Amino acid sequence: MKIPRIGASFLLLGLALTACGASTPPPPAQAQVITSINGVASNASTTPVNLTGGGRTLATTQTDASGHFTLDLPSDAAAAGVAAPLSTGVLSDLGCTGTLTNGDPAASGYEVASLKMGSASFMNATVSRSLLSRALRGKVYLYADRSTTLSGNLDCSATTGMPTTVTVNLNVSKGWNVLALSIDGSIGLGGISVSGRLENGQGAVGEVSTWMDQEQVKKDLGA
Repeated sequence: MKIPRIGASFLLLGLALTACGASTPPPPAQAQVITSINGVASNASTTPVNLTGGGRTLATTQTDASGHFTLDLPSDAAAAGVAAPLSTGVLSDLGCTGTLTNGDPAASGYEVASLKMGSASFMNATVSRSLLSRALRGKVYLYADRSTTLSGNLDCSATTGMPTTVTVNLNVSKGWNVLALSIDGSIGLGGISVSGRLENGQGAVGEVSTWMDQEQVKKDLGA
């Protein structure tokens, strides 16, 4: 059937608009901003907890006998002293590498994915396992000196011990933003397939986060 010339033009225009809309999804809602972390660490009773950056300690506290702790996050002035361009460095303390697209190239900040507890590095994460799958759910904390968006992919193979790409899609505000990290793996005939996402996160009022030894997380994600 022949489509009238004017009708065909409108059809093509509609398809073009649809394609444009599909390729530019709206940015996610902004991440939650917090001033302190409430957590409980596995097997780390009465242990010093340190948030470090730039070769110095920026915040410190100690777990109680049951492993619980509250850590006040560094002030704007303290965080500004270690801030760097946000296009690089995200998840770097977990061993991830890569360059992200920064919506405001002037925006800088500092990201915390792990805390030093004694001689070990702990991350806010839980790992669930089944016979053929693995799943990590955790939180990461990102200081930004202004609002911006971050997107792209990171290579987090060093975090899991297996080839792992983490897709980043963030809309952050000034201050300490809560980010949600998820990594999922499945086991098939070809071995283990792993991928992940870093997105804007939220925390319930009074939420106590779970912190695990980073090496134990890597073991739990393995076969």
